[in-house]
Amino acid sequence: MSGRPGGAGVLHPLTDGTYNAAYQVSLGAGRMAVAKVAPPDDAAILTYERGLMAAEVEFYRRAGGHLPGPTVLGVDFSRRFIDRDLLIMSCLQGEPLTRVGRSLDRTERSRVRTALGAVVAGLGRVTGVKFGYDRPGDALSADTWSAALSLMVEAVLQDGDTYGVHLPAPRRSCRT
Repeated sequence: MSGRPGGAGVLHPLTDGTYNAAYQVSLGAGRMAVAKVAPPDDAAILTYERGLMAAEVEFYRRAGGHLPGPTVLGVDFSRRFIDRDLLIMSCLQGEPLTRVGRSLDRTERSRVRTALGAVVAGLGRVTGVKFGYDRPGDALSADTWSAALSLMVEAVLQDGDTYGVHLPAPRRSCRT
């Protein structure tokens, strides 16, 4: 996307993520958004990563009012605009802690850790319909946490087989 510097439509890649491609988008008049683009369909991904963006959108919907976070502005899972899943959300101001943590003094680090702890504690107020990956028709969710964990561990082990990962222990010892 192009546009005049600082104007609407200007994209700036965000490189601190680990899965989706993310871009900060200028909407003009100082307003910013984030566009997240899922990996291509032919990318080598793990079982739990399938449909991950839909799960993220559902999490934001459920977390609204419980946790600070972005607002979902729009989604496109139809591939109408681009050939991948697309999520547009509000842009939160700040810097990743991994980037600025060492520059904080002891008091600032303590304040950030306290705030982070409060957010993590708030995760317990965000509930889904099932345990595990709570997505419609998802094979990695179940009615109990132990059953969901078993499904997730089995999927990771199967992914390891698929991608030729050598485990340091016998596969049978990794089962839940």
